Amino acid sequence: MSRTYIVDRFEINPDDILGTGGFGQVLRSLDKSSGEVVAAKVIDTKRMRREKILQEIQLMERVGGHSGVVGLRGAQEVAELHQIFIFMELAQGGELFGLVISKGKLEEEAAVRYFSEMVSAVGYLHEQGVVHRDLKLENVLLSGANTCKLCDFGLAHAYDLDPSGAVVRAPLKEVCGSKSYCAPEVLAGLGYDGGFADMWSLGICLFAMLAGFFPLDE
Repeated sequence: MSRTYIVDRFEINPDDILGTGGFGQVLRSLDKSSGEVVAAKVIDTKRMRREKILQEIQLMERVGGHSGVVGLRGAQEVAELHQIFIFMELAQGGELFGLVISKGKLEEEAAVRYFSEMVSAVGYLHEQGVVHRDLKLENVLLSGANTCKLCDFGLAHAYDLDPSGAVVRAPLKEVCGSKSYCAPEVLAGLGYDGGFADMWSLGICLFAMLAGFFPLDE
């Protein structure tokens, strides 16, 4: 029987690994209050600044009202383990990137449907004053119903709002994201509009779904 442990209301199975990254691991977990199976992103605070992790959580809370965004279920810091746990909706279908790889490329009808769902979710982010800045097929998950869910807000940026609630779009200069998906102005590092950069990345996603390869190599 697998060993499990409890963090807040969540039962975590450390042997059931859904994914790994430079931050740590994503583990299958159980919300004991609702019975929902969720994904637990376990982040090592010795590898990533605590303030950056908390910012990601705040951004997920800010944009969590759209069906095309992976839902936040909770977060908990365990200081003695130097870990922060982010509990999220589990997308059963895996990454959209994996689907494209397995098929070589997608049929136009499927690609257009996925793309329209991605555009809807990104449009919602932008309405909330948030830009993703790391849009790629690897950061689009598929639900059990085969619908798209945006994930990984570690590089996202929240613009300031003016007194009327309008977004103040000051130029961004941080070079971030995956090069194959990055807009030229992002790579130049001379200042860019995060919304326009997201649009470029969406276009690369559509191209890759239909062609099975990227228009430009890293």
